[in-house]
Amino acid sequence: MNSDYSMGWMVLFLAIAVIAYFIPNWIACARKHHNANLIFVTNLLLGWVVALIWSLTVVKIETSKNAEKRSKLKLKPRSSVINLSNDNDLYLIEWKCNKCGESSEGQFSECWQCGASRF
Repeated sequence: MNSDYSMGWMVLFLAIAVIAYFIPNWIACARKHHNANLIFVTNLLLGWVVALIWSLTVVKIETSKNAEKRSKLKLKPRSSVINLSNDNDLYLIEWKCNKCGESSEGQFSECWQCGASRF
């Protein structure tokens, strides 16, 4: 009976130790670190201290150029008539059909729902 009791404590201690060992990975994920996957591998292979220091380093901030590109991709105009300086920009945005109101990707010139022309 005594060995079963000590075995239970040993399993509990082992579970807590495994959870504590991966704290650097949790920190990296919570901070949305750009190298979170590599921190996990480092934690697994090289050790806890190296991964902990790396997970606490500065998180890479998105540059304004990348942010501008992403905002263009998420832009949803209210009308189907768009004045853009570059014809290639038509493929970056979605448009809304004036007839049925369905959203379509910028690469298509006709509504997939009702067949109405974009222009």
